[in-house]
Amino acid sequence: MWLFFSPQGREFCAENDFPSLDMFRGMAGHVMPYGVYVDSGHVDVTNPGNIAVIGDTDAVITIDDNERVHKVILMHGGKARVVASDYAVILLVNIGGEVEINKDNTVVIL
Repeated sequence: MWLFFSPQGREFCAENDFPSLDMFRGMAGHVMPYGVYVDSGHVDVTNPGNIAVIGDTDAVITIDDNERVHKVILMHGGKARVVASDYAVILLVNIGGEVEINKDNTVVIL
C-alpha cells in the first residue's frame, strides 16, 4: 500500500480511476491496517499519517500533528470531515469523494 500513497501511485489512481470500488471491496480486510477504509461506515481517526476513505465510509479525521505531511485520499464516494489545527500540513487528494475542512489559520492544505 505504500505505492498507493506515493506521488506516482496517487497520480496513477487519479488518472485511471484505479483501483475500482469492487477491487477495493475485495481487499478491504487486508488494507485497513494501512489506513485504507473501504465501506467502513463511520470512523474517527486522529493523526493518521496516511488515510484513504473509500466507498461507504464517513470519516472524521482530526489532525494536529505538525511533524509530517498527512496524506488524505478520498475515492468512490468516500466522505470525510477534516478538523485540523496547530500548523498541520495535509496533502488532500479527492478522486470522487466529498470533503469538509475545518481548520485554523495555521494549517496548510496542499
